Amino acid sequence: MPRPLLALGLLSLAIVLPCASAEAVSRPKGPGPAERAVSPPRGQHQAWASGLGFDTCAAPSLRAMRAWREAYSVANVYIGGAARSCAQPHLTREWVGQTRRMGYRLIPTYVGPQAPCTRFRHRFGGRDAFERGLEEAEQAVADAQRLGIPEGQPIYYDMEAYRSRDLSCRDAVLSFLDAWTVHLDELGYLPGVYSSAASGIRDLAEAEGITRPHAVWYARWDGEPEPYGDKHVPDDLWYDHQRIKQYRGGHFEEHGGVRMKIDSNMVDGPVY
Repeated sequence: MPRPLLALGLLSLAIVLPCASAEAVSRPKGPGPAERAVSPPRGQHQAWASGLGFDTCAAPSLRAMRAWREAYSVANVYIGGAARSCAQPHLTREWVGQTRRMGYRLIPTYVGPQAPCTRFRHRFGGRDAFERGLEEAEQAVADAQRLGIPEGQPIYYDMEAYRSRDLSCRDAVLSFLDAWTVHLDELGYLPGVYSSAASGIRDLAEAEGITRPHAVWYARWDGEPEPYGDKHVPDDLWYDHQRIKQYRGGHFEEHGGVRMKIDSNMVDGPVY
């Protein structure tokens, strides 16, 4: 599918959760029961959602959102960032308000500079990684507020796959995401991170001396929708409705006469 970060083939734009055909998420045993969730009734603001989902590159038109509303009820949108390459002609404060009034829940995602060992045009360096993480958190909050997304809501940072075995690169990424997580929390938003299971998410799980994000969205195209049990995403981390798995790459679906190319996800994490 068209992606803002096509070179590494990971994330797209909108994640959508079915309101009727969602599968149960098998959560590991941890504090409290393994609860089963569906999208809450309109007007309620449960902090997370659980079920099958999809993502695509650009925020769909309101017509498309209405057409897909019978099948899905949560949509993730790229709210900003220098590495967000898909045009977003539909994404405005009014769009956010109208999709919310349709009954959608939203997952805001921010695509800022990428790891220094990648080929993306916009990258941070090893020496300025922490400072850049602070700056990007502030910009993400500004973008969220411009779209009418209030404090207390999640924002996921899209950190595309990188050479995790390059230790200097890995350390720069962890420093950047540490700053992102701490400062986003200070600014009143819930910090999340999207990345490959085998690079960014694994490194976050194994790192010591940093603050981990509240939630993760990880990419592993193995065709298995189960978000738990991955060797790179330990079940003793992010187990309390704190993860999303992108498990299948581009394919087409049609709902309400509107056809879109999507990736598939299983959601068990924070939403707006």
